[in-house]
Amino acid sequence: PNPFSSTTTLEYLLPRDAHVRMDVCNMLGQTLITPVNSREEAGLHSVNVEMDTFPNGVYVVRLSASGQVLTRQMTLIR
Repeated sequence: PNPFSSTTTLEYLLPRDAHVRMDVCNMLGQTLITPVNSREEAGLHSVNVEMDTFPNGVYVVRLSASGQVLTRQMTLIR
C-alpha cells in the first residue's frame, strides 16, 4: 500500500526458483535495509517491512531476481 505508516507488506511473484534480493533505498540510492537476500522457490512471496525508525519520505524498493531488477517507489507517512 502506498502511502504506508511504519510497516507494510510487500508481495512478489517468482516464475521460477531464484536468488532474490530486496533492498529498501533512500532517494540517493543508498541501501537502508535488505529484507530479503536468499534463494526462493517459484511462487508468491510476501515480506513485512518495518520502517518505524526512518523519517517520513519517499523510498525506493529494488527487487533483483534471475538477472532482472524491478524498482518501485513507496511513501512513508506517519
